[in-house]
Amino acid sequence: MTRSFAARIFFLSTAMSAALAASACQTARLEDLAPLPGVRNTGTTPNLNVAPKAETTQFSEADKNAKTAELKAALSNQGVKGQGGGANASAAQIRKAAQAQTQTLKEIEGE
Repeated sequence: MTRSFAARIFFLSTAMSAALAASACQTARLEDLAPLPGVRNTGTTPNLNVAPKAETTQFSEADKNAKTAELKAALSNQGVKGQGGGANASAAQIRKAAQAQTQTLKEIEGE
């Protein structure tokens, strides 16, 4: 008696889950949920010769010159002024760096 009751429950739950799975495959169409508007005939043709409106105002020549001057002032305050990376090093500094590199290499190699 217990087996037949358990079998009935099993088959009933299997049938219910199969029915639910089959119904899940039949979803509503997107058009049913949110219908899209169809083509409308307004009786006119669009005018494609209308110039587009600018989203922002353009820089004037005075604004351009002011920004350029501001950038040049910022560049001169950085102190760069064309200095190279190591081009201005003296010969004594170069010899000292070479000796330090040689000494470091000897320490690494264990000599």
